[in-house]
Amino acid sequence: MIDLYAWGTTNGRRALIIAEEAGLPFTLRQIDIHKGDQKTPAYEKLNPYRKIPTLVDSEGPGGKEAVVFESVAICFYLAEKVGRFLGSPADHPNVLKWSMFHATNVLPTLGPLKNADEAAFEKGATQQFDAMNRHLAGRDWFAEDYSVADIIPYTRIVDYAWGYEGGDANLLKTHICHIRQKLRLPLEGEGSIRSLPTVGYSLVKRRKEADSMMGGSSKKLMQGSTPK
Repeated sequence: MIDLYAWGTTNGRRALIIAEEAGLPFTLRQIDIHKGDQKTPAYEKLNPYRKIPTLVDSEGPGGKEAVVFESVAICFYLAEKVGRFLGSPADHPNVLKWSMFHATNVLPTLGPLKNADEAAFEKGATQQFDAMNRHLAGRDWFAEDYSVADIIPYTRIVDYAWGYEGGDANLLKTHICHIRQKLRLPLEGEGSIRSLPTVGYSLVKRRKEADSMMGGSSKKLMQGSTPK
């Protein structure tokens, strides 16, 4: 049995997406970071860093319990467990390099945009969007097929990038729409993406900004329509 301890941050939702995509039974255990649930002694035993998300798999490798924290690590753990989303042997290096590009560049650059001086991150974000857009030209996925390399940046780009026009983001937005169409993520009910509160800045503010900058089209984009 898998227990996923998460909250509605981009990191928490990333772990929820891969859990849903893996198709394994799991129980979502909400950790309300506003109430300090992540600082309780019980949770600290699972994750000494006292952050979310954390995954506990009672049937880990060798039949032993596995505890995994860090959302990118959870993506790779579950992908390896089900033998999917990692690319073919020949394509796996592409999955790996783009996953690490997102983990070491995109996630830490876009994350601070919610509460920092955005001008300080503009150059880095612009360079990253440009690299991703150039790579995505003429292709649907970062690697040859849908993989963790697409799942890892998804929540952060959706939350923080819709109103951030660092260069031409059209291809990147098309890519996000491709991911939305691919996801099997349930939108309603217990254990769904909407059962996790979306916390902090980002989503509402960014959608309003995007609507203003894109003539009201961001709602269609966020719902999965391909931009023209």
